[in-house]
Amino acid sequence: MTEITTSALLAELHKSAGIVTEVVAKLDDAAVKAPSELPGWSRGHVLAHIAGIANAMARQLEYAARGETVDIYDGGYEGRTKAIELAAGRGIAEHRDATEAALGRALRAFDGLVESGWNTRISFRNGTVLDGGLALWRELVIHATDLGTGRGPETLEPAVLRASFRLPLGQSPGRSEVRSATTGPAPDCHRLGAAIGRHQRHDHGHRRMARRPDAYPGELAGFC
Repeated sequence: MTEITTSALLAELHKSAGIVTEVVAKLDDAAVKAPSELPGWSRGHVLAHIAGIANAMARQLEYAARGETVDIYDGGYEGRTKAIELAAGRGIAEHRDATEAALGRALRAFDGLVESGWNTRISFRNGTVLDGGLALWRELVIHATDLGTGRGPETLEPAVLRASFRLPLGQSPGRSEVRSATTGPAPDCHRLGAAIGRHQRHDHGHRRMARRPDAYPGELAGFC
């Protein structure tokens, strides 16, 4: 099995955070209130979620460094949803400040890790810091496309999807991998299946239609 190295993951986290920052810099107050690619969510909802998951993952690492664990979100999934709704209506300046602060906090937490720190347990899906890093990478890459500013599904790198499921090169997530990945506490997001279904890029550079979202196991709807 080919897995991403921690140094490569750290580089990808910085890269994906930079992409999100660049996208947000191009938005104005009208654009942030417009619909995103996610049904029922404005771009403001997506930005509120990006800031929320970045802060949540940073907190996972901050507690782990002290030998402690903490819930991914205060109030669980309901708390997450309430926080997104409360923050979604902010103006672009507030969204930009919140996103940059949250991404900076998360990157500092990951940058400060020693190699053994990647194996430290966190409460997120009863996993490790490495699992948290993979999840944040996935979230940033996918939600950068969900903002609907021209970064379509074809920009999704196959590596982020494989790494999320710890799969070998060239293999797509199947029913067994999804079932394994979705056991445990309720995850922090819920739209990876749609993103994978919209993804149209082949590992060898050829274009093809990806599997429809409903061709993947139903568990994907609750994976991220």
